[in-house]
Amino acid sequence: MFMHNRKLPDMFTADGYKNDYLTDRLNGQRLLALSSLIIPLGFFLLLILAPSASDSGTSPLVMIISLVIVAQAAFRLSLNWNKALGDRYQLLCVSLDFLSLTVILLAYALTYEVPFSVALKSPTANVFFIFLASRIVLFNRAIILQTGAFAVVTWICLIGIALLDPDSAGRTSSFIEYLTSFKILIGAEVERLLQFGFITGILYVFLQSSRKDPPTGFLRRLFFLGSLSRFLLSNKSAATDRTFALIEVRAENVADVDKLYSTALKLIPSLPVLKTVKIALIGRLSDQSAALSIVYPKGAYDLEGILEGIHRELKERVALELANNASTLIIGACKLDRTMSANRHLRYTDAAIREAIASGRNSVEFNSELLEKIERKHAIERTIRSGLKCGGLSVVYQPIMDLMTDMPIGFEALIRLKDKDDTAISPSEFIPIAEATGLIHEVTDYLCDRIAKEAPEICEIFKAHEVQPYININISPSQIRDVDRILCALRRAEQGGVKINIEVTESCICDDELAAKAFDRLLQEGFSIAIDDFGTGYSSLQRLETLQFSTLKIDQSFVSNIGKQGSNDFLKAVINLSRVSADYTIVEGVETLEQKLLLMKMGVRFCQGYYWTRPVDMRGLTKYLSDSFGYEKIGPARLGYAGFG
Repeated sequence: MFMHNRKLPDMFTADGYKNDYLTDRLNGQRLLALSSLIIPLGFFLLLILAPSASDSGTSPLVMIISLVIVAQAAFRLSLNWNKALGDRYQLLCVSLDFLSLTVILLAYALTYEVPFSVALKSPTANVFFIFLASRIVLFNRAIILQTGAFAVVTWICLIGIALLDPDSAGRTSSFIEYLTSFKILIGAEVERLLQFGFITGILYVFLQSSRKDPPTGFLRRLFFLGSLSRFLLSNKSAATDRTFALIEVRAENVADVDKLYSTALKLIPSLPVLKTVKIALIGRLSDQSAALSIVYPKGAYDLEGILEGIHRELKERVALELANNASTLIIGACKLDRTMSANRHLRYTDAAIREAIASGRNSVEFNSELLEKIERKHAIERTIRSGLKCGGLSVVYQPIMDLMTDMPIGFEALIRLKDKDDTAISPSEFIPIAEATGLIHEVTDYLCDRIAKEAPEICEIFKAHEVQPYININISPSQIRDVDRILCALRRAEQGGVKINIEVTESCICDDELAAKAFDRLLQEGFSIAIDDFGTGYSSLQRLETLQFSTLKIDQSFVSNIGKQGSNDFLKAVINLSRVSADYTIVEGVETLEQKLLLMKMGVRFCQGYYWTRPVDMRGLTKYLSDSFGYEKIGPARLGYAGFG
């Protein structure tokens, strides 16, 4: 398969899957290791603090034994903290726990010179119950049963030790008489053994009953992944004439989840397309998704075709119940690699679903092409993080020109990124990744800090010409709701002495109350706001008027079509529309003299584009301003500040 012999990074975590099988098992393992440390440590402290302990000749030996037990428990805690270990290891831990408790009880009897039978009283048994019942956090029925068996066997051994205690004080006639009489059948020790069996049975039944989800009858997520792991292990040496695949069905943006349970999820096993393949496992993953593992003869079916069939049949069968929401069913799948974990496979199906959503498709199969795409995203994420720490990011500036004077009156600050080979990565590629990973806030902080350092040089250039330059900073939609952090970054940028304005895309100004409050706050703080790429989004004129944007930037796509039939009239209409909606209009993407002259004819005053210069760093900007205009040639007459409030 495509995943064989590939080093596969953990490039993402499954979105919305906080109740992850491996994570829960690891947390359970940590909890058990912690209890295995606390209990012997508690006994050790009791031995130290007990007044008569220091009077016993065996005290030093007992202290050493207790320290050894505590040390091994501490080692297990450190070993268990970062990696989920297998069932055999967990059973070894069970035996160590009960063995440690037995040694502690023997040490107790030696230290205080009391009959060993005293150790078999209720508090000791309660510790056994703790070790037994706490194993339920591993979500494994076999471990529960075997732990119960360990508890019974260990307790019988403890009774045997009490009977064979060579110390006469330990073999009191009353105790031997009690054990050898008929009372043993109904006495405390048999009752204790029955309690161990009863508790084990309750835990087993609880785990068994909790395996399936009541609304659907499917395996719950934890048990589905556990069963899938065992399924992969059992089929490692299976014949290669079969294809194993994992399919995940998710319903996006479905409000009525109960209705979804009673329709889409429950209907999955009965779909006609799945009658042609064998369903090995089926489970409910979350409130909105289910997964199934299928097996079919290699070459007999196309997985992409199966996925499309599942989507089509599900959509048809639940259309009446879910109405228009039926179209939000998204399916992802991957072929099973029996050398990888169940959790990794589920990450792949999740990646396929996200790719389907991003590309507007109903279903996607995870393959080598998608894997390379994810690895590329992961590599770019690492490059962004490295750039933030080691200077791989840089800031460039593109002038905003006043066509009346043919002079720059402001600049748009843009972030740039290079990989370790000094190859530039397109902003259209790394900015969405920065947004998806939450790194966009740190990128904006970096941009504002650089502006604060470099803006004084821009101010010095324009100071003699009585022009107040401004710098535009782009804010992404994912940032707009964290207005406090944005304001902190913008205020730092203003320390460079230039006026700072904000550019946002039309997607930021959807009818969202939180976004509206964020824009109001920015306006109250004195920051002007421009709509970037105007004409390509979905904002309404009423919304633009309500939020009081000062500037609209017309997208370069309108300019690139100049000269084509009807495009000039359409561009003119967009320009006229922008004049009605905002105080200022800036046209982006001007690359030729023809475009510049036509825009001047249309009455456009402010533009930016490659016709004047590509975005350049501060050194290149200084040279451009010097070579193109000459500092001393800028006249003493006031040009005025145009562009933003």
